[in-house]
Amino acid sequence: MSAWVCTDNHIRLIVTGAGRLDLLSKDTDLNHLTTTLARENVLSVDCRYGEETPKRDVAYSPVDRVDEPAIFKDRMSEEELLNLHKQVGCYEYQSCEHPGWDNSDAKGLCDRITDAVEEALDMTYEQINEMKNYNALPWGV
Repeated sequence: MSAWVCTDNHIRLIVTGAGRLDLLSKDTDLNHLTTTLARENVLSVDCRYGEETPKRDVAYSPVDRVDEPAIFKDRMSEEELLNLHKQVGCYEYQSCEHPGWDNSDAKGLCDRITDAVEEALDMTYEQINEMKNYNALPWGV
């Protein structure tokens, strides 16, 4: 599988999910966080393919899916949690190709989201990946 630059909505979905899981402080600059995740992804793809893509800023707006607005709310459905888990996994796959990934804020946020989803579902990573409805979800949005 090849690496690609994630869509703005993919990045926004991850930030929205982090907010809905209460993983962000009230002082978090959502535009800065969204841009940080987008730039980390581009850095990885550039490293993988020896390119130099211009840095991009991504303004935050809340989304659950590509075409659905969202609000930060207390509970996420199982489907929303599974979708978030899969989109974080996809983002990590697209963003881990550079030497600084392991110590990046982006990886730290992804780890916290993954842990929170697994805790909310009371399932391990392996159990989630074996679910039929998880496998039917798209890889990237």
